[in-house]
Amino acid sequence: MYLCFCFMNFRRGHIKRGGPWPFRHGFAIGGVLVAAGLALQLTVGSVDWQLTAWPVNIVLSVVLLALLASMHALRNRVYAFRWLGGYVSAVSSMSFAAAVTVALGLIVQTPAPDGMWLNRLLSSWPFVLVYVWLTVSLGLTILKVASRRWTWRTVAFLLNHLGLFIVLVSATLGNADVQRLDVTVGRSSLGYGPQNVALDESTGRAEQMDFALELRNFAIEYYPARLAVIDSLGRPLPIDRPQSLEVGDSSGSILDWEIAVKRTDCADGAYAVYVEADNASCHREGWVSSDGFSYEDLPLGDAMSLVMLPREPKRFTSEVTVYASDGAGVNCVGDTVVEVNRPIEIDGWKVYQVGYEERLGAASRYSVFKLVRDPWLPLVYAGIFMMLAGALTLFFMATGQVNNSAD
Repeated sequence: MYLCFCFMNFRRGHIKRGGPWPFRHGFAIGGVLVAAGLALQLTVGSVDWQLTAWPVNIVLSVVLLALLASMHALRNRVYAFRWLGGYVSAVSSMSFAAAVTVALGLIVQTPAPDGMWLNRLLSSWPFVLVYVWLTVSLGLTILKVASRRWTWRTVAFLLNHLGLFIVLVSATLGNADVQRLDVTVGRSSLGYGPQNVALDESTGRAEQMDFALELRNFAIEYYPARLAVIDSLGRPLPIDRPQSLEVGDSSGSILDWEIAVKRTDCADGAYAVYVEADNASCHREGWVSSDGFSYEDLPLGDAMSLVMLPREPKRFTSEVTVYASDGAGVNCVGDTVVEVNRPIEIDGWKVYQVGYEERLGAASRYSVFKLVRDPWLPLVYAGIFMMLAGALTLFFMATGQVNNSAD
């Protein structure tokens, strides 16, 4: 009843017992939006962001800007529009958006369409309605401040808030235009040719690219191998606090065993060490390995064995040749190196190294690449740079005020 009473006074500038809409009404409106979102979630299902792909997202952007301009022009006639551009709406919407964001971090999110909606919050109606409220409130606040007399503080405010507005709109409406492809490229030395066909991550369909990748070489660097003592169930000992010894060390102890590394051997992708293990009652020695095509441990008795733990890759890279078609034929663009977190860019695509044939390690016969293209990313970057510029403007303003007060 209380919420109905609030909305019945939508065009009035106040609530009879409360004056201008206070925070409790802002949080009540947020609660209504969440409840409406849950109702939509249960009736129509999750939001299908693919429906907003180009050119629908451009139309939605224009409609949003026109709606904001109309609401700003009518703010003196409709109190709800004026309230949406005020600090109460801003704080309330940010509080609900923060709560949804925290939920995103606490609840495991999965792209699987058959999962619960809580595991796909980005496609849920409560998330959409809350962020639409935040975006509208932010847009009206920007227009309200921009219509006043400009000062350096106004410039800093607009840079920060307009940058955030651009990031929110671009990242949301541009999400449907992001393409993610997976391509597996075999070594040319094994007879595999350039690969120009990739699989779409969302649909599983094969897509032909405007360029091709040829894998010339693959290299991998490992962290130092470690030795451990395991029980008959394969559990490192002691169970409550497992101990291990880095192979780079010539000697060390695990439990009551003194371990000495005598030799190492690395060939054809396999890595093995010859060790001696001694305790008060017996002596053991032999090869220990867990890489390549074989697995070898050193029995220690009492259902225990000395093993080499799987080696963790430190860095892996692929040397590739890029080919592109210009209509008249296929030309070699050049050779380059791709590695994790250091993608290359080809015709608007970012190419990431994401995998290899882990069973073979350095002898992997192929590399797996992730291709990502986001045409809205420049707008997102522009918004981020605007926020940085706004922060710098505030910093220099504060520095100038401190200097003036000191003088």
